[in-house]
Amino acid sequence: MAGGSGSGSARSWTMLAVLLALVGAVALVVAVSGQQSAPQPAADVGVVAMEQTAAPTGSTAVAPSGPPAGSFAAAPAPASPPPAADVAEPVSLGLQDDGTVEVPPLSAVDQAGWYRDSPPPGAVGPSVLLGHVDSAELGPGVFFRLGALAPGDQVGARMGG
Repeated sequence: MAGGSGSGSARSWTMLAVLLALVGAVALVVAVSGQQSAPQPAADVGVVAMEQTAAPTGSTAVAPSGPPAGSFAAAPAPASPPPAADVAEPVSLGLQDDGTVEVPPLSAVDQAGWYRDSPPPGAVGPSVLLGHVDSAELGPGVFFRLGALAPGDQVGARMGG
């Protein structure tokens, strides 16, 4: 009798393991089927060069070491909408109380932000633009098409509107 109950117990555990594996597989398929894939780089993706303006002849202009003082009016705006993002006017972002950088809210996945403590485009150093790639509730975000860029592609931004 003891042998019969042991074999039934092993069979029950096997059935439970198979059932859990099936439930996990179905959950995985459902989760993955609802996702959108980011675009992949195309073979003919062009380069968007950063606009540059020459300093007047004879001047010895020194690039500012940080962002301009004053209002956010001097925030970067795209030179022309690059293939990877379409940003109208980025919002000003700083640091949160815990020291991490602010990001645009998840309720506005189409909004990009400029980290106001980073150098403006054209100055020495990297200018930081922040935004969402996607959202489970709202779908593709402002930087959803970043996956379409290939290594070596350049994206430019300029100051003002």
